[in-house]
Amino acid sequence: MKEIAALLGYKDVFYFSRLFKKFVGIAPNIFRNMK
Repeated sequence: MKEIAALLGYKDVFYFSRLFKKFVGIAPNIFRNMK
């Protein structure tokens, strides 16, 4: 998740995680484990 946040220009992984949850509706780690 740290790499993806950095690629998108976010230096704060926790901020990226909050935004991801806000827009997608679930936490990034849950989204990653859904496959």
